[in-house]
Amino acid sequence: MYLENLSLKIDTQKCNLCTACIRECVNGVLTKNDQNQIAVAPGGEGRCIHCAHCMMVCPAAAISIDGLDPEKDFEPALRGPDFSKLLNQVKSRRSIRHFKQRNLDSDVMADLMDALRYPPTGVNYRNLQFSVISDCDIMEQYREKLYARYFARFENEPDTKDICTAWKQALANGGDPVFRTAPHMILVNYDEKAPCGFADSVIALSYFEMLANAAGVGTVWFGRLIFLFNQMPELMDMFEIPAGYKPGYAMLFGYGENLFRRAIKRQLPVITHLK
Repeated sequence: MYLENLSLKIDTQKCNLCTACIRECVNGVLTKNDQNQIAVAPGGEGRCIHCAHCMMVCPAAAISIDGLDPEKDFEPALRGPDFSKLLNQVKSRRSIRHFKQRNLDSDVMADLMDALRYPPTGVNYRNLQFSVISDCDIMEQYREKLYARYFARFENEPDTKDICTAWKQALANGGDPVFRTAPHMILVNYDEKAPCGFADSVIALSYFEMLANAAGVGTVWFGRLIFLFNQMPELMDMFEIPAGYKPGYAMLFGYGENLFRRAIKRQLPVITHLK
């Protein structure tokens, strides 16, 4: 989320004038002043998107932005898992449609919620909001309310009568055609003013999905909920979406019922190397 004011401090005693911060900033927020010191350029306050890249590339830890201390509020930038291990994570990801009826371990849930701070957003407009169902019993309440509302509204409509009949039959047989028996759900809502709000929502869930997979948690994209939002705008209140926000995308998650023992080798897509 953009901040109204820029608080950027440069410790001239530490700064070695390498100009890495100036070269890193694509919006020209920083410059050298008449005293041959790094400073905020004229008008730079309004161009800053508060990405903190200037602070993170500074080898001397001479820059502080928005009250963050470069020596206390950041961890060393470590190289991630090697390509083959990360690729194996991508290949082994599966859409889980049969879940165990149990809550995630509390430490696993806490880690996944904490990680929601890290996915990137367009032009660093960090203002996503997450609606999360983190308890099986609460999930059951939402499940019952949503089916009841849908049937009451659409059971006798010509275009949706067959869907209602099929869903009722599935429920009678112990199925769950909408929530896939999942114990948990995450819905990403984006600020209507966000430049890339819908894309930000999908990116956030893509990061969440891979981290969940690494933690042994199954996921499945919950497009059916977004479809239902289009049919039933009143669900905005049911899922406590704040005013000024829109539902972006949703995901179901929990421990999978089955263990997937193999990864499929997919066919290479059509790739056009432009010249």
